[in-house]
Amino acid sequence: MKRLIVVLAAGAVIAVALGASAVAGSNHRTYAPEDCTKPKVKPNRIVFTCADFGAYINALHWGHWGGHRARGSGVFHEKVCKPDCASGRYRDFRANIRLRKPRVGKCGGRRVRYFHKALLRFPDRKPPDARRFRKTRLFCNP
Repeated sequence: MKRLIVVLAAGAVIAVALGASAVAGSNHRTYAPEDCTKPKVKPNRIVFTCADFGAYINALHWGHWGGHRARGSGVFHEKVCKPDCASGRYRDFRANIRLRKPRVGKCGGRRVRYFHKALLRFPDRKPPDARRFRKTRLFCNP
């Protein structure tokens, strides 16, 4: 009888340990690419045009950050190329952002799970290229 109790107790300890590791293993962080180079949870800035930094959103406040979706708001900045892009200024627009479609990939030298799609909405006035940034892909340099 003692042997049966010891075996059952050992089995219970193993089951609890396996259950705890399964829960810990399913608790994956989801990142977004900050400045096209760094994976970050709830970043303060996301750049949409990595080559020239011509469009980005910052001053982000996240209302929801979950495993499959994130929702927040901030200020969208778009470079106006008048008279040319080198001497153009940025125009600012209030924006709401939703992130979705997390995938595993390399970002900033690490293999992480990060959001690949962004949806932007402009509650007030819209930037000239609003349609271009309404649905956009997020990039992160490997």
